[in-house]
Amino acid sequence: MSDIVKFKLGELEFSLDLPDKTEELFAKLAHLEEIFGHNQCVKCKSNNLKRVIRTAQGTDDKGKVKTYTYYELRCEDCYARFQFGQGDNGMFPQRKDKDGNYKPDGGWVRYNKDTKKEE
Repeated sequence: MSDIVKFKLGELEFSLDLPDKTEELFAKLAHLEEIFGHNQCVKCKSNNLKRVIRTAQGTDDKGKVKTYTYYELRCEDCYARFQFGQGDNGMFPQRKDKDGNYKPDGGWVRYNKDTKKEE
């Protein structure tokens, strides 16, 4: 029987196998906090957040049809959203734009119907 560490993050509870090295445990906990540690909308300070997964089809740079999956947090009160990217090491918070610049509000955006832009 392996050792288990229990970890609570907001309203979520996790049970993890205790790794041999504390650095591995630290890395697992840090990753969970990065993904699931958001408990408040930066735009309106609401705690009414929903996890959303959407899929869309598009073409890659070679013209091949591909299905894309988008992961995001959405505020049910002001409709702001926070997106997560995907890489070789799993999901990560998208805090930078496509040019590598940090987004305002830590990556939270909300559509402005007057300017027709996300801000």
